[in-house]
Amino acid sequence: MTKEHADRPSKRGCLIPLLLIGIICALAIGGCVTLVHFGMSTLHESAEASLSENPVIQEHIGMIKELDPNLSDFDPDGKLNYMIEGTKGFGKVIFEADTSTDPPTIKSGIIEMSSGEVYELVPK
Repeated sequence: MTKEHADRPSKRGCLIPLLLIGIICALAIGGCVTLVHFGMSTLHESAEASLSENPVIQEHIGMIKELDPNLSDFDPDGKLNYMIEGTKGFGKVIFEADTSTDPPTIKSGIIEMSSGEVYELVPK
């Protein structure tokens, strides 16, 4: 082996650390995605439990069949925003929840029915 070849690091020596870094990065990204998904699932289940107990939702929506986060209509105040469908109707619900109780209770919010009618979730 010539001196020129002996001074050059081997390709195998560089490949293993790069492969390990790649695996660690993939695991970290996967862990973050899993954590966000778990958090969103928990939030969604809590929101559904809160809404299903609300008398205004029971009156105008009925039993909840589908509840989808309304990601296209982001609320800058941090209120939860969902498209909701039930046995009596469907619409959009925007509300703020008190998360210190289980299930969380609705502090304020509205439901806008598909017909355009708007109802307060917590009557004054």
